[in-house]
Amino acid sequence: LAAVAVSLDFALGEAEARREAEARAAEAQAVSDFVSDMLTSADPEKALGRDIRVAEVLDSAALELERDLDLPTSVRARLFALLGRVRLQQGEIDAAIDLLGSAGDLSGGDRDLADETLATLALAHSMRGETERAETLVRERLAELPRPLPESEIGLRSVLVRTAYELGRVQEAEDDYRALLLQSKELLGDEHEATLTIGHNLSSVLQKQAKYGEALTFSREVIEVRKRVYGPDHPQTLHSRNLHAILLFHSGDRAGAGEEFRAVLEARRRTLGEDHPSTWVSEQSLGAQLIEAGQVKEGTELVRRALTRLDERLGPGHNLTLTGRDSLARGLELLGQVDEAEALLREIIALKQAGSDAPRAEVLLARNNLAMLMLENGRAAEALPELDRVVADSIQVFGADHPYVAIFRGNRGQCLAALDRLQEAVEAFEASVQTLRTTMGDDHARTRKVADQLAAARLRLAAE
Repeated sequence: LAAVAVSLDFALGEAEARREAEARAAEAQAVSDFVSDMLTSADPEKALGRDIRVAEVLDSAALELERDLDLPTSVRARLFALLGRVRLQQGEIDAAIDLLGSAGDLSGGDRDLADETLATLALAHSMRGETERAETLVRERLAELPRPLPESEIGLRSVLVRTAYELGRVQEAEDDYRALLLQSKELLGDEHEATLTIGHNLSSVLQKQAKYGEALTFSREVIEVRKRVYGPDHPQTLHSRNLHAILLFHSGDRAGAGEEFRAVLEARRRTLGEDHPSTWVSEQSLGAQLIEAGQVKEGTELVRRALTRLDERLGPGHNLTLTGRDSLARGLELLGQVDEAEALLREIIALKQAGSDAPRAEVLLARNNLAMLMLENGRAAEALPELDRVVADSIQVFGADHPYVAIFRGNRGQCLAALDRLQEAVEAFEASVQTLRTTMGDDHARTRKVADQLAAARLRLAAE
């Protein structure tokens, strides 16, 4: 009897597995058929020669999906999730949130789909500037899952770490990304997209910590794997190459950064077209590099053109458009349009600080830039109180030994020297250069600059 029972259990289990496989196959076929019909509808011959845009195809597909109640619920859920992800990749955040919300409502007992959809939904809210909302969504979901599946848990926790960074908890984000990267490599493998995304994001956080050497190491690793898995011109590969160019720029390799920025822009224009948000981001990045390289007019025009398009697509409060505003303000200042640059910096500070009274990393950078604009345009007495606050707040956010704190201290020293408060200037420069030598090295351009300023201040003080 025991043997019969075991055989019966095995047969029932096998039958259940077969039914599950058949159901999944039917779902996959239904999804494939819907996508095929969606793409066929974009055939110019069927559209009487009209130029069918991706947005029109997606709008039509979403409307059809709303109406087609004959499709199984699980299939509709997967299709809503697919359309939501595509919308998000196109920068259509509001539409993505609506579609992902519909997918979540329909996902039911499909735990994998529900977790994946919620992670993407939280990411969309974060991209729209609703970081606290994103963090709450993920924490609530993790609390509901006593034993999350490895891929689901890593995906959700990756979004959670991103929100910590965006809320100013930079060191926490770095530590969590390091731990999560090891976990993802162990459970999912080096070539899994979740592992590559975490590695990319860790590089970005390390950049904000001014740990450029380590950031470049992680960045190269991600790029090599993405080239091998996806190819050199795949959007994900180009995304990582653009970050790598930024890292080269900040580490002092301006020539290498310029070459990579141009290569990524050409590849994005070739593969994604002129009207894709990623192409505009590349134009913005190259423009910023040109401004700092002395090609101010060309760079400013490139940044302004890209920013106009990104503003229309993403809105003024998005991280990418805020970055563009920073670069545009710098270009305007160098072109002598100081009033316009100052107004833009004040707008950036208001947008970045919105919804929070606590000091935030990205706000500190904008406040520093505003103070330096004042200093460099003969308003040192007005700049000094702001630099005092920037240094104090940056110690609270980053810690006293962070290179950003050293940079802000050096800027404060420059301001004190302009006010002929030379002893205080020397003390500020000494504190700055000591940290810069430890964190960025003697040969970094910033270290050399502050060391030269210190030497000049000491000479002036000795001559008094």
